[in-house]
Amino acid sequence: MELIFFDRNSLQYKDYGFVDNEYDIQLDLVVTQRSSFLVNKSKLNIALGDILIIKNKDFFYVGIIESIEVQNEFKTQIHTLDFKEIFNKEILALTFEGDVASYLEQVIRSNFIESSDNNQNLSYLTIENQASVQGVLFFEEDRIIAISELIELINKSYGISILYEVTFIRGRVLGIKIKITQTSTGIKIKSNLKNITDLIINDSEAQLVNKVIFYPKQNNTEHLQEVTYLLLTNGEISNDLNHPLRYRNVNSKAFIYSDNDYPKLDLRARNEMLSSKLDHQITFTINNNQSNPKLQLGDFVEFITESKSYDSIVTGLRYLKTMKLTQVTLGEFRIKLTDKIKLLNKTVKSSTGNIQITQTTLTNLDGGEY
Repeated sequence: MELIFFDRNSLQYKDYGFVDNEYDIQLDLVVTQRSSFLVNKSKLNIALGDILIIKNKDFFYVGIIESIEVQNEFKTQIHTLDFKEIFNKEILALTFEGDVASYLEQVIRSNFIESSDNNQNLSYLTIENQASVQGVLFFEEDRIIAISELIELINKSYGISILYEVTFIRGRVLGIKIKITQTSTGIKIKSNLKNITDLIINDSEAQLVNKVIFYPKQNNTEHLQEVTYLLLTNGEISNDLNHPLRYRNVNSKAFIYSDNDYPKLDLRARNEMLSSKLDHQITFTINNNQSNPKLQLGDFVEFITESKSYDSIVTGLRYLKTMKLTQVTLGEFRIKLTDKIKLLNKTVKSSTGNIQITQTTLTNLDGGEY
């Protein structure tokens, strides 16, 4: 497999190398993962922060070089971060109502293409927006959020994903295109699918939050009532305590609200309850032949076992020593101690406070059943 190296700021060609099967490519929506490549050169004209690009048939990978270690006179070990890590830039979180795909495009464009800080702009970056979804993002005042977190939240709420591809002219790398796409269908995967191996399912010990209660602040003047929202088994939200689709075992959370908070209480309740549905980790290995689903990060999946069905999202893909097999991760729960620490650090650093997002339940699973 050929690796091509480019300057981070200009995307000018710098060097190339090859790897056999000594590579580990990891893509993850939930935590930062590092990929590694043992390159067949000891002298490479590259530097930390440079861009590594792989084009292997239908597979593209773009990474940012994080470390370079010469192993011997013939080999160099390189570690990279996925290109999406450029979106870890922090911005002021602003409430927005309208086309969330266009809003996301504007955020990316203003920070990486049309920024007032020229050193921050990447001249080779272009954006193609293929989505249009009306929605609401509501943030508490004076909050900071990373663009990557904003992308993650919009993905979970509206099925809008960020993909990238390398653009070429007559075989020469021209630039990197950011594609904003919408997942309108989901895929059903049965756990007994013939080509699935190494299946491991881990549920969080935390019970699904299915009831949220809001109590008014003592200094409220307009809204003085207690407000309750319930999560139903079909994914909808209700105020009816006697609804037949309520969960039998109640697990509730309570919050205090102000007069200004009142119009958005349903959004806050919806986000609180539906986000906990992803508290699982399902991992398996799948053969990349034509009869199996072609999964991408952010895809919606209904994973069906003999005892339970999971509404989930593809949050991790790994290619270890071969492109013929993909190690897939569904859900946001993480088992490894190192990944748990990354999640803890992510929560502490985000400082997003209460983020409320409308959620549309995916009912169209015409993406296929496997």
